[in-house]
Amino acid sequence: MARQIRTYGDPVLKSKAAPITAIDGKVARLVDTMFDSLHATDNGLALAAPQIGIQKQIIVWDIDDEPQALLNPEIVESDGEWVYDEGCLSIPGLVRGDAPPEPRPRRAPGRWTAPKWNWRPTS
Repeated sequence: MARQIRTYGDPVLKSKAAPITAIDGKVARLVDTMFDSLHATDNGLALAAPQIGIQKQIIVWDIDDEPQALLNPEIVESDGEWVYDEGCLSIPGLVRGDAPPEPRPRRAPGRWTAPKWNWRPTS
């Protein structure tokens, strides 16, 4: 079931999310809820658990109908820069094209607790 997207100013967006310590049915259901919430938006590509009020280190995205989830993601280094337009579900109405684009790392290798999932809904 989709949850409401938390928006700028909500304190949950400023606090550190807890790591996932076990992969179980509860985590699978949470990832399903995150995908439901993402798909309920008109323009969302990715979502972090705190954006729906869950203080866990999970990110989901669905680009080109290939849903993916990462648990405990961590950027370990970055390299180079690139500039692109960006939007954020937690700041409705703001699209990065409304302001001067900011450089982002071109390459940002990371690590995570569990393998990247090619997600299939549990229901």
